[in-house]
Amino acid sequence: LGAVKDQATIGMARVSGAVKPDLDVAIVRATSHDGAPPDDRHAREVLRLAAGGSQRACVASLARRLARTRDYVVAAKCLALMHRLAAEGDPHLRGELLRPAQGGRRAGEPALSLLLDFRDEAHAASWEHSAYVRAYALYLDERVRFLVSLLPPPRVVRFADDCSSGGGGGGGASPPAPASVHDMDHEGLLVRARQ
Repeated sequence: LGAVKDQATIGMARVSGAVKPDLDVAIVRATSHDGAPPDDRHAREVLRLAAGGSQRACVASLARRLARTRDYVVAAKCLALMHRLAAEGDPHLRGELLRPAQGGRRAGEPALSLLLDFRDEAHAASWEHSAYVRAYALYLDERVRFLVSLLPPPRVVRFADDCSSGGGGGGGASPPAPASVHDMDHEGLLVRARQ
C-alpha cells in the first residue's frame, strides 16, 4: 500500500504544476515507504536540486510530506534527509528548516515541529518507533538551531549619512567622514565596508 501511495504522489507531483516537480519526485523517492535504507543517489539528487536556489521549496515539500505521513518509516527517512541537508547543504537551508511553514493544517510551525507529537498509525505496536521519531525530531531541531547560531550575523552596511544622524557626543578624535560615499576614494570605501 505504501508503494502505491508513493507512486500516486510521484504522479501527482509531475502533473499538478508544483513549483519544483523534480524536487518533489526526488523527495518522495528518497523517503519511500519501503523498509530498506534510503538510496544515496536520491538524497544526492535532493541536495543538488536544493542547492540551485530552491531551499524554501525543498523545505516546504519535506514539511508537506511530514505533515501527511503517519508511517514511522517515512518520518524517519524525512528526518534523515533533513539531517543530511542541514549537515551538507547550503547554510541558508538551515534557516529555512526553522522558518514557520506556510499553509497546511499546521501552518506557522517549523518543519521539525511537525513531528513533536508524531504517532505511527500504519503499524501495530509501534510505540517505540513513534518515540524514536519524536526524539530524533527534537534532537534535529536543537542541532539545526545550534548550527544556525554559528552563522555570522548578517552584515549591516552603514553609510556616512547614517553615522552623522546618530547624535552622539563621542569622545574619540576620529577624522570626519566624507558626506557621501560618492566622495570617497577606493581605500575609504574599503575602510567603511570593514566597519
